[in-house]
Amino acid sequence: LGVGFLRHSSKKPGGSCDALVRRFACEPSQMVMIGDRYMTDVVYGNRHGMLTIRCAPFTDAGESAAIGAAKWIEEKAVGWWRKPSGEFCPGEKSHALIDAGAGKNARGFVKDPGVW
Repeated sequence: LGVGFLRHSSKKPGGSCDALVRRFACEPSQMVMIGDRYMTDVVYGNRHGMLTIRCAPFTDAGESAAIGAAKWIEEKAVGWWRKPSGEFCPGEKSHALIDAGAGKNARGFVKDPGVW
């Protein structure tokens, strides 16, 4: 595909995003982190002020039981957190990459994982 990547010494969600800033010559708030794991990709992006997008995994083939269990726990925790009655629901926090003036917020982009 010709898509570049950066190797890093620390695993997500730890570490800084200095290499990304150097590579793309922009601030983290202008970046989008796309990944299939809440506790790694999404947390890393959120820690650094990026807009985060959680996508469905390409495949689960070859994953260890530990990774499968971690994903199950992540899904349950996020499902509990996303309850509409909760004070802290995703999609309500503004981000510079989403045009709030047009009445949009991230919730308009969220798709139910059940449709994957």
